[in-house]
Amino acid sequence: MRGQELWLGHSPAPRLEHDGQFIRLSPDDRDDSPSLTIEINVNEIPGLLTSAQQQLSGFLNLAQQWTSHTTPQLTVPLIAALDEHLKINEALNTP
Repeated sequence: MRGQELWLGHSPAPRLEHDGQFIRLSPDDRDDSPSLTIEINVNEIPGLLTSAQQQLSGFLNLAQQWTSHTTPQLTVPLIAALDEHLKINEALNTP
């Protein structure tokens, strides 16, 4: 994604700032909403990504268990589609 603008959602105008060790995510570009800004230390990002991937993997396992009981014929294609579109088991590209 280097060199590309990061899409953070719909308007108002979400903003991403990189300031040394910190990344700030804001839901819009108004100065009156600093309480909504999320600040992340860049050193925390690999751990956050790993944690998110583990949680999504847990969701995938639960979805697999559920579909195997409710619609077994759809288990394989559903889990494959979820994994493909959400890229749950894709290798993380962290420094």
